[in-house]
Parts: sequence; structure tokens; C-alpha cells
Amino acid sequence: MNILVATDFTKPSEHAVQLAAALAKRLGDGLIIAYAHEPSTVTSPDFAVDVEALEAAVVQKAEAGLKQLARDLVANGVSVQTRVVRGAVVDSLVKLGHDEQARFIVAGTHARGTVGRLLLGSVAERLVLQADRPVLVARGSGDEGLRAWAVGERPLHVAVAVDLSVASKVGVEWIRQLRAAMPCDVTFLHFYWPPEQFARLGISTEAALDAADPVTVAVIEKELRAFVGELPGSGRVAFKIESNWGELGSHLASAASDVDADLLVMGVHQRRGAKRLFLGSTVAPTLHAAIVPVLAVSRVDEVAERTQIPTISQVLVATDLSNLSGGAVPYAYSLVERGGVVHLLHVADRNDKHSVWDFSLSKGKGLPLPVAAEIEAALRALVPDGADRRDIRTQVHVVEGGRVSTLILQHAGRLGVNAICVGSHGAGGLGKVLVGSVAQQVLEGATVPVFVVRGLRA
Repeated sequence: MNILVATDFTKPSEHAVQLAAALAKRLGDGLIIAYAHEPSTVTSPDFAVDVEALEAAVVQKAEAGLKQLARDLVANGVSVQTRVVRGAVVDSLVKLGHDEQARFIVAGTHARGTVGRLLLGSVAERLVLQADRPVLVARGSGDEGLRAWAVGERPLHVAVAVDLSVASKVGVEWIRQLRAAMPCDVTFLHFYWPPEQFARLGISTEAALDAADPVTVAVIEKELRAFVGELPGSGRVAFKIESNWGELGSHLASAASDVDADLLVMGVHQRRGAKRLFLGSTVAPTLHAAIVPVLAVSRVDEVAERTQIPTISQVLVATDLSNLSGGAVPYAYSLVERGGVVHLLHVADRNDKHSVWDFSLSKGKGLPLPVAAEIEAALRALVPDGADRRDIRTQVHVVEGGRVSTLILQHAGRLGVNAICVGSHGAGGLGKVLVGSVAQQVLEGATVPVFVVRGLRA
């Protein structure tokens, strides 16, 4: 394969060429050094300069500069080709990268030349968002770790920005392919917005809002580990999860430096014909703020879709102890694989003498009150025969009254279940579960599959 690097012969782009050459040598790739020349649009007859002759001179000078770069790199054992391409800078580089099937495109930063201004405004975003292959944004400084890895002086440590989006999946797939080829330490970076997560999980905390809540972090890490899956190859895998109140891009850039990463990887996805980085406008702030090189991965068309049979190890089934909702319980057990867990959730009426809080999910709020014996007995009586033979465990959760659908969704999130099971009358379209339109509300708010057991009658 080849690595494509753009140059306009400024210091930053020369720095990018040297980094690209080191990476090409380490990966066993060829190097293509390209100069993009955008033809002049001057058409006025009053313009006294011969534009064609001027442009010919610019191209000739560029070709000479490319040959000199190539001679120096070939002497260092790098296989080099040179190209002068004409046309709009971004379009020309994107097309050349595609035609040459480059492993990735390397661009320098902070210069003011044709190619060197890639990071100034929308041109950088257009290159990242239009290219059909990864784009490595080299820094003027801060790439010492990546260069040291390229010459075999240290192990590679990559930071990967990840959430649960399609874009993140692309970044994770790139890391998967890299780890399959060579050892690599990976730190996955995730920032969450506290109000959103506290509402989703039903968490109230007296801790400082700018500090990572341990319950929230534990839930998110479990979700991210399931999203990432098992990575091939060798090397450490870690997750850095923090709260975020400000601009996300600068926090990602800072976090990559904090974990001493050699490279920050961000995923890109295509939406309505225009490729955008996950979480909207994260790309420009991250590129501007990052100290280490940033790799924007946009090879969506090359990501192998991993079709696997999903496993359901934990199911939450809500019941108000009526025949209707209780009838859904056996189906919850039928969904769980051997050795799994079924969570029986009961929302006690606020005025019920047996009303209790389930303190099993909230730490630091005092000792748990004992679950009323008759409620627990009624719930455990719903466990179908054969659950023990399949090694399916049952956990009981009783919570004080509130909006039923909200409590179901919050507990599903905090418990990390793979599915939710509810019962339905089957009347009036989807029908109703427990009280009112809970089934509809659960379906609308759930982030896991919801199994609605219909046709049950009280």
C-alpha cells in the first residue's frame, strides 16, 4: 500500500513529509508526495502577466522540489513517488488518495500555503469529511511519540474518541484492524453530559457536578465495553470516562495528552451525502486544540459489518403483580441464555404500607430498608419452573412510586440489561401495560430491545 502526504514546501508540510516517511518505512508502505496546484482564475485582459507561463514556472519549481525530497528519502530506504495534481486542493487530494488506494492521507498544519492551510477554517473539515480514507493531521510539534514508535523506540499508544454512534464504530473498527496487525495500547475516551445521564439513570448525587459520578461511570463503561467488544492482538486496553460541561473537542484533545497517547483517533460517518464527525462540530475544535497527531477515520465503506447472533444475558421485566403483567414474566426467562439474570421490578404505590426504596443501586444513601416479605414472596412466586435448571438467577427490585416508564428505563440503564420485557392488553393498537401507556413510553425511550407480550388478560 501507499501513504499519501501533501506538501507546499513550507516547514509544517516538510514536517508532515518526514512523519509520513517514517510511518511508511515502519509499515512497509510506499510514499506518494503530492503538490496540489490550483490554477489561477484571473481572466482580465488588463492583467499584464502571462498567467500560463507563470503557472508553468510554479509547476516546474514544484516538480523540482518534489524530486529533491524524493532523493533524500530514497537514500534513507523509503520507496517514493511524486505527483503534481491540478485543481481544487481538497478535491485533488481526495481523488488522488482514492485513485492510489492510499492507506491514509497525511497533511501538515498551521502554514499559509495552498496545502498548509488545511487546518484554517473549513478546508480542513472538507478534507476530513470528503476523503474516503483516513486523514492523519500532523502537528508542528507533539508527534514525538508517534515518530518514536515509527523508528521502533517505543510501543504505540492510541487514544480513541468513542460514544455509541456509527462514527465511533468506524474508529473502533480501525483500531481492531490495527491491533490484529501489531501490538498496540488503547485508551478509549468518553465524555458525558451529567444532566442527561442523571436523568437517564435516575441518579441524584451530592458530589460536585464537574466530577465523574462513580455510578454513572460504571454504567457507561459497561456499555462502552460491550460496544467495543473483544479486541484482537496484544496491548493494554483502558477506558477514560469523564463528565463534560464545555466544548467537547478541546476536552478530547486534552485527554489524549493526559493519557500520554501518541495518536488520537476519531471516527467519521456519512449523513445525507456529507460526512460529519460524531457529535456534530467536534472535528474543528479537536484538530485545533490537539497536541498529538489526529487521525480522522472515514472508511465507512470498508468497515466490515459484523453480523453476530446477539446474546441476552440480563432482562428486566416490570410487574405490578397483576395477572396481566405477571404473565410476561415467563417470557422474560425464555429470552435469557443459560446462566443469565432476570430482574423483577415492582413499583410500589407511594401510599402503600409496603412501599420501600431499592437501595441496591444507590450507594451512600443509608442502609437499605428490608423489602416487605409479602411483596418479595409474591414476586418470587412468579419465577417459572425450570429457571434453576437453566442456572438463571433472579434479582428482585422494589422501588417507590413514580412515573412507571421512567423508573423502568432508569433501572434498565443502571442494571445494564440487554432487553426489557413488559405485558400488554393488546387493545387499542399497541395496547397498555401496567398503568396507562407505559408500553408506548418504554418503547420510545428504550435503548435496548423491548419485548411486548400481548394478548394477556387479567
